[in-house]
Amino acid sequence: MGRIHKRFNVLPKDFVKMGEKKALEFLMDMVIQLEAEKKSRSYIPNNVKPIKNWLSFNGININQRIEIARRNELVTVADERVPTLEELARIFLPQDCLEQKPRQHW
Repeated sequence: MGRIHKRFNVLPKDFVKMGEKKALEFLMDMVIQLEAEKKSRSYIPNNVKPIKNWLSFNGININQRIEIARRNELVTVADERVPTLEELARIFLPQDCLEQKPRQHW
């Protein structure tokens, strides 16, 4: 609810004052806006659910299903790859270890 308040400037008590029809319109508008911003398929329902739960807790039930595009879309890993040894060294080894001279064995 905090994320929603910061982003849309709506307090939880404002949802209750809206009533069922206006709250549903707000949810639909919010979903459309978040979809336009290409938010992930889990981000949008994670914003809708707390509002619906809050409204239900306050006696306002929204039974209409809110369609969310790409909800069941699989996450692809096509752009992922195995890191190279140099990339792993940069991540896991401190810079000063990389600059050390090789040790001489006696």
